[in-house]
Amino acid sequence: MATNLLLDKRTPWTAQDWLELPDDGRRYEITAGALLMATPSSPLHQAVTDEIRQLLRPVLPKHLRVQENTGVRLGDNLRIPDLVVLRAEAVWRPGALLAEDVLLVVEVVSPSSAQEDRVAKPAQFARAGVAHYWMVDPADGPCVHVLRLTGTVYERSHLGRGEDVLALREPVEVRFTPASLLPPAP
Repeated sequence: MATNLLLDKRTPWTAQDWLELPDDGRRYEITAGALLMATPSSPLHQAVTDEIRQLLRPVLPKHLRVQENTGVRLGDNLRIPDLVVLRAEAVWRPGALLAEDVLLVVEVVSPSSAQEDRVAKPAQFARAGVAHYWMVDPADGPCVHVLRLTGTVYERSHLGRGEDVLALREPVEVRFTPASLLPPAP
């Protein structure tokens, strides 16, 4: 009888353990030695994520890519942000991305993961050296917090709500309003 790794694991989880998990269609993350299973995204969350991907794709230079739900190794932690902008050559490496391959992490804040998206994840990505982090909150206007790495912590470089125009130069040049990230209302 085969043992169930998920039930029998008694020591802290590592990013290496994540690489050995079976592909069962679920989204798992490792943080502070614990295995987390993400709940499915809401249709609004998925629509906002898709709008951001569509916004970024045409402005990226050829040496960069935007990907959704890609694992990023942060020491012994492994996180799966909603979107990452990464160096194109990193897509050929097996397993999870390395933090140094990621230029931007985008998290769409969900009520079920708001604490993780606003506090835990940015702290881990900052410690790992990821230069840019966007928090997009569809329920707050919508609101986009644009964070830039200073030392080992993020500082807010821009904040946009609703129809505010965000004109960003880093990590890519892009201009948009937070409201444009929402699908049309019914």
